[in-house]
Amino acid sequence: MELEKLKKIIEAALMVAAAPVSFDRLYQLFSDDGDARPSRESLRTILEELENDYHSCGIELVEVGSGYRFQARAEVAHWINRLWDEKNPRYSRALLETLAII
Repeated sequence: MELEKLKKIIEAALMVAAAPVSFDRLYQLFSDDGDARPSRESLRTILEELENDYHSCGIELVEVGSGYRFQARAEVAHWINRLWDEKNPRYSRALLETLAII
């Protein structure tokens, strides 16, 4: 399998994953490909290329303890955090009085 196609597969897998994906799990994506299965070195090269491809973007590919993931860069995190409006929970007066008694 050609490297560009492998790169697209790895990129898509990392984009849609709900959690970081380990190197071994990425390698297992190609377990049914037989002779077309990429080598571990090719997979590492692809991951390095993806890191370089996103070097000037708002997101980056990072290796964390449990695998690889795409994440927003630190310099844009302030604006990205606005997507999740977390408001302090409002407690009723009755609940507060109950808690005070306890």
